[in-house]
Amino acid sequence: MRQPGYRLTYGNQAFDTAVRNALAEHHSDPAALWHALESAMTQWQPRTPDHIAPIALLADPVLAYSLTPDRGRALLSKPRSGR
Repeated sequence: MRQPGYRLTYGNQAFDTAVRNALAEHHSDPAALWHALESAMTQWQPRTPDHIAPIALLADPVLAYSLTPDRGRALLSKPRSGR
């Protein structure tokens, strides 16, 4: 992460793009950001069979702030792409 030019990825390309768009559009409104993330979840794909959630979202302070405990539970209860 300390390397020049390092860029965190949130998951597969479609999901990463949707998250970046949500951040760009709603970075100062946690409620609107959460709704955009909910919509983005349709694009998320697990990296392995044991990958149950896009944990990379917690690496970004703005995204982590928008994920309240209730929202985290809601995120975990959503069906995943291809499942």
